[in-house]
Amino acid sequence: MRLVLLLTFVGSFLAAQQPFLYYGGTYHAATYAPAGLPNGGLPRGGLFTVFGRNLGPATPATANAFPLSTNLSGVRLQVLKGTQTFDAYPVFVSAGQINAILPSNAPLGKAVLRLQFNTNTSNIIPIDIVQSNFGIFSINSGGYGPAIVTNFIDPGTQPINSLEQAAQPGQVITIWGSGLGPVAYPDNVAPTAGDLPGNASVFIGGIPAQRLYAGRAPCCSGLDQLVVTIPPNVPQGCWVPIQVLAGGITSNTATIAIATQPNACADPHSPSSSVIRKGGKLARIVTARSSYLIDVANPEPFEFNSDTGFAQFAQYAANPFAWQLLDSLPPPGSCATHTTRGMVQEFTSILPGLSGAALNIGAPISIQAVSTAVLNQVLNLRNIFFAKLGGNYPTSSPVSLFFPVNRELLITSTASAELPAISVRTTPDLSSSWTNRNANFRFRAGQPINLTWAPQQGGLVVAMGSNFNRAKNASSLFACVARSEDAALTVPAYIANTLPRDPASYDAPTGYLTLITIPNTQGSTRTLPGFDAASVFHLNLQSRSVQFR
Repeated sequence: MRLVLLLTFVGSFLAAQQPFLYYGGTYHAATYAPAGLPNGGLPRGGLFTVFGRNLGPATPATANAFPLSTNLSGVRLQVLKGTQTFDAYPVFVSAGQINAILPSNAPLGKAVLRLQFNTNTSNIIPIDIVQSNFGIFSINSGGYGPAIVTNFIDPGTQPINSLEQAAQPGQVITIWGSGLGPVAYPDNVAPTAGDLPGNASVFIGGIPAQRLYAGRAPCCSGLDQLVVTIPPNVPQGCWVPIQVLAGGITSNTATIAIATQPNACADPHSPSSSVIRKGGKLARIVTARSSYLIDVANPEPFEFNSDTGFAQFAQYAANPFAWQLLDSLPPPGSCATHTTRGMVQEFTSILPGLSGAALNIGAPISIQAVSTAVLNQVLNLRNIFFAKLGGNYPTSSPVSLFFPVNRELLITSTASAELPAISVRTTPDLSSSWTNRNANFRFRAGQPINLTWAPQQGGLVVAMGSNFNRAKNASSLFACVARSEDAALTVPAYIANTLPRDPASYDAPTGYLTLITIPNTQGSTRTLPGFDAASVFHLNLQSRSVQFR
């Protein structure tokens, strides 16, 4: 019996020490785009990241000299395809995460990854290898928000682009990333300067930029530089989007600040953005009416409406690399993209960057119309309040819509130790018209998306598209911005192609297009006691199911 117990204990101990790679745990090191999305493949010669447990030493180690080895502190990573084995070059190893360079001669297509730590061998997990897939490194290492970009002033002066150090139209910048493609020399030696094959295209604020260099950074294997000239007619702002198209794959979206004066970026369409950049107390109260049309891959098409309320109360510190979803919209005429695990339609999945220290307001927040409702704190997001207020849902017991036409709302909260009581009145504008909403919205790869609406003065329109790869549990979305008076918007093909394709047949819609109408943003600015900036406005969201193939 003692022998059995001993063997059981030893077996359990060895299993606990066995390296284990998480399924779906490999990512492009710059973007963290999940597998199954158009930019989710691992590029030859590029940096990638893998997560798991017992992968390496408890004390992290980094490769600091050339030539790089295939073994770093006992860790080896191997790509297997058929009878062939290809060694990657680990550059950072720890117990839970490995960063490595995929060899330039790695086989294209489906393969598997295996890890060895000392004498223990991990499980194998599938990976997808592509020729090139450029990803832009971001300051927050998450693949979104301010990019790691340097502004060229002279050879000895190249500051990192920030909200306080904006680039100017016509200025040369360097974009740092990985994934331009393989090199002809060994990946473990100091890179040779020179343009790599391929035709990487850079878009800044939706406008093509002149490319001056596209190749490895001389300092570091797997690290690439794109040197470009900012177009003179680029839209200016604090969060101007950058995308790179390489090998037919569109990169993640990261942002840079562009202004005529380096320390004076501004976003007139985002009245609260100055608090996000410079610090202060922010109040934001948003009401929204959403209309949904579900008629793709559904045997019984239906339409319904939903009324919701949202509020944020937060204290921000000054931050030259700040980014927040609701205040960092791309300038009109440009687009941004985002990827995530799970369904992007879920509320909390599209809130990266809704940060700031929570302010103690007097809860609950009351919204009074014909009836009264309460906004409650969102779990794990103490500075966010949200509630579904009503709707005519297609259920056996429909709920009434909350917002009455042309009826003023009273929004209040009691005083707290930190802030005075809130009392504000607003009348939602419930009129909006997506004029080609009922067109045949079935798209194929390489197609732009054309949208039209009834023009209004002074506001913004955001066209948002999203799709969900159910097999890989991964989603992506795009958001393109136009002025309300423009009455039309075209989503470029290189942006539309960031969404995953639908399978040939499926039984429920996963793709959606949404047109969001934002009334005059300047008119939404309010003065609330205790806050440095406050805005109260209403959104109209018109959404419909679509197919992307």
